[in-house]
Amino acid sequence: MGGSHGIYYDFATKALGAFADAVAKLAVPEDEGMGERGRIPNKNRLVITGTALGSFGFELEEAPTGELYSEEGTLTEQALEQITDILSNTRASNDDLARSLSDAHPRALTSVREFLDLLAKNDAIMGLTVKDRSFRFTQVAEVQQSLDRLKIDNVHEAEQIIRGRFHPPSTST
Repeated sequence: MGGSHGIYYDFATKALGAFADAVAKLAVPEDEGMGERGRIPNKNRLVITGTALGSFGFELEEAPTGELYSEEGTLTEQALEQITDILSNTRASNDDLARSLSDAHPRALTSVREFLDLLAKNDAIMGLTVKDRSFRFTQVAEVQQSLDRLKIDNVHEAEQIIRGRFHPPSTST
């Protein structure tokens, strides 16, 4: 980074690209599916609308796409909320982190890791405000800790078969 008065353009473009890539992958609907490779639909969902006050950063908004708005919001809003949950829960319990990761495709998690790795390697921190929720790294060590919590060795899914039997409710007269 270039200090509090500016930011190196090459870092800024890489960081914005990595963040937008993670959001785009989190926003892929489950019914469209996302393979291990290939094109991500609607990758350009965010536009820069200003610079953040107080430090140097960017204000991003969802690009108008004509996407239908549901009770849960657009896919991009849901993805922004999910990345906020993931980043916040890297500081929470394992169960909370696991819950926030449960719906994320492995390819999306790779993109979140790549974003955090870029921040850590450039001694950068970030903050994120989505709707009424905020998240902020205040030290590079926090970025590194979050990255460590999201490493592939720490995040794994296992299928578990649990056998049981349903018993009809007893009827008493």
